[in-house]
Amino acid sequence: DLQKASELDPRNGELTFFLWQAYFEMRRYSECEQLIKKSAASGKPDLYNEHRLATIKLAQGNPVTAQSLLERLPLDFSPYADIWGTRFTAALYLRDYDAANRIVAATPAKWAEIAFDDSSSDWAYGQVARARGDKQRALAAFAAARQKKHALQSDKLEDAAYLIALAKYDAGLGRKDNAIRAARRAL
Repeated sequence: DLQKASELDPRNGELTFFLWQAYFEMRRYSECEQLIKKSAASGKPDLYNEHRLATIKLAQGNPVTAQSLLERLPLDFSPYADIWGTRFTAALYLRDYDAANRIVAATPAKWAEIAFDDSSSDWAYGQVARARGDKQRALAAFAAARQKKHALQSDKLEDAAYLIALAKYDAGLGRKDNAIRAARRAL
């Protein structure tokens, strides 16, 4: 349906985005890139497309190319949280832990709670610390993330998103049984 709608209304950017997203979720990356090329044929540079290309390259396991595409985006280009998550993931995959921490610190407050895999900045800092082998700092960050999530959503103890977050934080804290139990409750 999205393909047909996009053919009927090729200038509709919203349809193009949803079609791109559907292709991406199905891992049909070549179709994603074709949509981006078609969009770029209009002649004007599109920072959104640069981000989408970087997202594709990251999903394909090519963080070097993703990083070079992300470097074309000005740091103040921040219309949605995913850009910060992509920047963070690329830096983490490239083992540029200082850059990953700088990205977390630079993430605007309005995006900080969802940019990093729908988790807090503390979770992101924990990921970097764990990757560096700093177990103490990682545990402290995961504990802080868990505590914040619980303080914000303690009234939603049976909410699936809350339980998924707890499972993730408990896994980071090495609480395997608690993580599995929370994940099962989420299901």
